[in-house]
Amino acid sequence: MRYALLLLCAATLAAEQAPWTELAQASRQAASDPAAARAALEALVLAHPDFAAARFNLGTLLLSSDAEKAGEHLTAATRAPGVALAADAWHNLALARWHQGRLEDALAAADQAVQLRAEEPAFIITRDELRRAWLAQQDALRLKKEAEARRLRLPAVTLPDAHEGEAWSATILAQGGTPPYQFTGADLPAGLSLSAEGVLQGIPGPKTRGDHRLKITVTDAAEGSANSTQGNITLTILPPPAITTVALPEALVDVPYAAQLTAEGLRQPQWTISGLPPGIEADAQGHLRGTATAAGTYALAIRAADATHTAESTVNLVVVDSFAPREARLPAATAWAPYTHQLGVQGPAQKYTWQQSAAADGIIIRADGVVDGAPDKAGDLPLPVQLSAADGRRRSLTLILPVNPPPVIAEKETLSLQQGKLLNQALKVEGGTPPYAWSGSGGPEGIRVDADGYLRGAATVTGSSTLLVSVSDRWQAHSQLSITVEVNEAQEAQESQDQDQDQDKQDQADNKEEEKDQQQDQDQDKQDQQGKPDQDQQGQEDQQADQDQGQPSKEDPAKQGQEKQEQDQQEQSAADQDEANSPTDQAAAPSADTPGLNMPREAADRWLEQLPPEDRNVLRLQLLYDRTTPVDPGANPW
Repeated sequence: MRYALLLLCAATLAAEQAPWTELAQASRQAASDPAAARAALEALVLAHPDFAAARFNLGTLLLSSDAEKAGEHLTAATRAPGVALAADAWHNLALARWHQGRLEDALAAADQAVQLRAEEPAFIITRDELRRAWLAQQDALRLKKEAEARRLRLPAVTLPDAHEGEAWSATILAQGGTPPYQFTGADLPAGLSLSAEGVLQGIPGPKTRGDHRLKITVTDAAEGSANSTQGNITLTILPPPAITTVALPEALVDVPYAAQLTAEGLRQPQWTISGLPPGIEADAQGHLRGTATAAGTYALAIRAADATHTAESTVNLVVVDSFAPREARLPAATAWAPYTHQLGVQGPAQKYTWQQSAAADGIIIRADGVVDGAPDKAGDLPLPVQLSAADGRRRSLTLILPVNPPPVIAEKETLSLQQGKLLNQALKVEGGTPPYAWSGSGGPEGIRVDADGYLRGAATVTGSSTLLVSVSDRWQAHSQLSITVEVNEAQEAQESQDQDQDQDKQDQADNKEEEKDQQQDQDQDKQDQQGKPDQDQQGQEDQQADQDQGQPSKEDPAKQGQEKQEQDQQEQSAADQDEANSPTDQAAAPSADTPGLNMPREAADRWLEQLPPEDRNVLRLQLLYDRTTPVDPGANPW
C-alpha cells in the first residue's frame, strides 16, 4: 500500500513539472527558431490557460510582431501569484501598450511595475521615459490646439431662416487671426448681399427657397484668409408663410373622420382652429378627428404660427348625411407624365358609379373610379364628376388634381472640388412629384451620386471630368444635367502647413525665452548656494581634499554598497534566467545612458503647483529632463 502511494505521488509530481519542462524547451528555441517557439508556447497556453509564466514568455515573444496579442497574454501574466513575475509582466505590458500607441495605458502599466518592485532600476527608467514621452505628447497636443485656436477660420453655423420676399439680415462671425476682418461672398442667393463687415442682408427673391451652402471668404489684417467652401455656413430660405390646405375631405354624419392641415414657410407650427362642426375636434398639431353629428357646411378659421411668423386662412368643411368621396384633393401628378389613381367612397356599403361631367386636360375618370391619363399642363386641374349610389342617390362635385411641372435639376453646370476633401452635398431639383430617385455616371474617381440625391465621397485625382446626373420622380418624369467637375489640389493643406511652420518658429522663440529665464534662475540658485553656512563649505572642502589625495570620499561606502547590491541583483537575475520556471525571453531593458533628471520630481511638482494649470505641463518636461535632449513623442523611448 505504501509503495503504491509513493508511485502515485511521483506521477503527480511529474505531471506538475511537465509544463515547466515544455516552457524551458520553447524558451530555448526563441533565439534560433522564433516561429517554432511561438507555436510551442501557444500550444502550452492553450493546454494551460492559467500558466502565467507561459503567458509571459509568449507575450514577450510577440512584442515586436503583434503588440495587441502580446498585450492580451501579458495582461493575463500580471495576475501571477509571484511578485517578480507579475512585475516583469507589468513592465513588458507597458512596452506592448507603447507599441500600440497607447502612451497613457503604457505609463499606467509601468507605474504598476515600479509599485511591485521599486528597487528595480530598469522599471524606474522605463516609467520615467514613458512619462517623458507622454508629457511631450500632451504638450504637442496643447500646442496644436492653441495653434488651431489662433488660426483664422469661419466656424460652422446654421443661420436663422429667411423667407422669400421678406427683409432679412444676419452677421457672419470669424474666429482667430488678426482683426479687423474683411468678408466677401460669391454665388449668394438672389436678393442677398454681404458687406465687408460680414453683414449678410437683403430680400430673398423668388425661386430661392431651399437650403443654401454659402461661399464666403474672410481675410484679416495679417493677410490670412479662410473660406466656407466645405458648406459649413448654411442658410435655409422658406417660402412665404401660408396654409396650404385649401379643401378638406367631406365628413359623414355618424362616421369617424380624420384629416391633417398643412402649411409652408413655418417651423413646427402650432395650430388653432375654430368653427368646427359638433363632434369634430382639433389639436395643436393640426389634426382633425371625431364623428360629426350634424350635416352642414362649416367655415373653419385656421391659424398656424411658429416662433416668428403666422399664417391664417378659412377652409370649408362639408358634413353630409349620405356618402362622399374619400378625398377632395387627389395625390399630385406631374405634367406630361402618365398618372393613375383609384378613387374611394365613404358611406353605406353599396356600389358607386363615377361619371365625368366635363372633359379635362389629358385626364379621364372611369366608371369604377380609376383616374387615368397624362395631364398636359401644370397647376390645379378641376375634375367635375357625378357620383351615383346603387340606392338611387347621386351627387355632383368637383375634385382637384394638383399637377406639378416636370422636374428640373437646379444645379450649376460646373463644380469645383479639392482633392482628398470629403463631399456631402445635396443636389437640388425643382418641380416633379416626390419621392425622387437619383443616379449618376462618370465624374471624378471617388465621387458618387447616391439615390437620396447627395454627392458624396472624396476625389482622389486632380483634373477635369464630366458627371452626368439623372433624377426621376414618382411618375417617372426624368431630368438630366451634365456637370463639369474640376478637381484641384488641396490649397488649404498648404496654407495650414505654412501656418504650422510659422507657429513652430514662434514656439521656438518662446522656448528660447523660457530657457533664458530658467538659466537666470539657475545662476541665482548658484549664488544662493554660495551663501550656505561655513560648515557645509568646510565639508565640501574636506571631501575635495580627500579626493585630491587619492583617498575615498565620504560618499564612497554608500556608492560601493549600491554597486555591490546592483551586482548581486544582476547575478541573481542571470541565475534565475537559467531556471526552467523563469521567463527567458524578456525584452531588453532601457539603456543606462538615458538622460537623467535636472531636479527632483517632488521639488518640480511643488514648484509647478504654484503656477496656473495651463502653464504646468509645458514647464514640467523642461524641469524634469535635460533640455538639450530632443523629445520625439513618436520615437521608441528604449
